[in-house]
Amino acid sequence: MNLNEFLNSNWGLIDIGAYLHGAEVNGLNIKERRNKKGLELFQHFEIIPRWDNLPNCPRCNGQLRKYVDRSRTVGWGLRCAANHRFQPTKNTFLERNPVREEEPLWFPAGRFAPECLDKQWVGPPTIPGHVPFRDHTQNIERCWRDLKSLIGPSTKENVVYLYLGEWMYRKNVLNRIDTFAGQMERFMHDIRRAYPGLGRRPMQLDIRDCDCHECEP
Repeated sequence: MNLNEFLNSNWGLIDIGAYLHGAEVNGLNIKERRNKKGLELFQHFEIIPRWDNLPNCPRCNGQLRKYVDRSRTVGWGLRCAANHRFQPTKNTFLERNPVREEEPLWFPAGRFAPECLDKQWVGPPTIPGHVPFRDHTQNIERCWRDLKSLIGPSTKENVVYLYLGEWMYRKNVLNRIDTFAGQMERFMHDIRRAYPGLGRRPMQLDIRDCDCHECEP
């Protein structure tokens, strides 16, 4: 299933995982295929710049072009004729919330059957004589660890505002949309407003001083 077919279907949360792990992108391993299709999804919603709609250079206003750079998070960067270079995720949601891959657990070779080993790991083992194993609770534990470090003491005033803001957004915006696909599309739309990308002012105090895609002249 390609991106347009997926978006035109009545998709739900489980379908996102099925789409990202689809087999349409030949010649790529699981991780590369998942990343490629995920980036296509982000570009569709303009969470990161689309290649056919790149912004101008914030420094010289020259035309930005894509160039391959494997050291970048998305595998490419942006630069103008004056060689000003920028990360495509600059001033986007991905800059504020970078995607991180959790490393598998390592055990001595021979302890687990081959079908139990991590199929996502590519390259030599980080510990000689060991094999990768990924427990299904690892990502949950990592998310909980990151969440605890982000929140800190629950008595902080800003944490209260975060909880109230999330509850109000769910109740007043998302819960008024009947389908998961519609809720997800609205959420992506609002992310784009809050993190509009390179050379744009992010949304402040609702739409005041906003320079997002929706409010631009």
